[in-house]
Amino acid sequence: MSAKRMKKWNVRVMLVLAVAFLLAVIAESANAQVLRFVVRMNGAQEVPPVATAATGVGRLVIDTVTGTVTGRVSFTGLSTPSTAGHFHMAAAGVNGGVIIPLRGGVGVTAGVMRVPAGATLNLAQRRALRRNGLYLNIHTSRNPGGEIRGQIIFRRGVPVAALNEAPAVKIVSDDSNPARPEG
Repeated sequence: MSAKRMKKWNVRVMLVLAVAFLLAVIAESANAQVLRFVVRMNGAQEVPPVATAATGVGRLVIDTVTGTVTGRVSFTGLSTPSTAGHFHMAAAGVNGGVIIPLRGGVGVTAGVMRVPAGATLNLAQRRALRRNGLYLNIHTSRNPGGEIRGQIIFRRGVPVAALNEAPAVKIVSDDSNPARPEG
């Protein structure tokens, strides 16, 4: 192959590689989302299940690329005052280790716990999130393993951008308005 042909071939290869890289970056960006989750908590999801009237709701925002987590968990009706609240890593029906402790809301039967500032999920935890392998848990002295639990279901995550978009507005024409131009 001549030097001139070799140079053209190298340029083409570099161009193909550059386009492939750009497509990979675009594809990754399409998967990158900031998602909002509403997590319903109750005793039936605990392992083993707990008979309790207590309920809770976690409202979370998770960036699936950086792992940044914000949010709060409200709860009511605990059998005894709360002792702790956490994110855990495990599938439904399995107990798992603590990955993020929640702040506040300890010592009450109804209250709010918050995700601490700067909380993040590492890569393994973000992968577990995509497989529904994370859950929220509120612990009490009567139920030290947890009184209420809520699995974070990935497919229920709603992109935050979608929540910020203005709803479509249908404009209805009023032909009786002479000041309105036609069109």
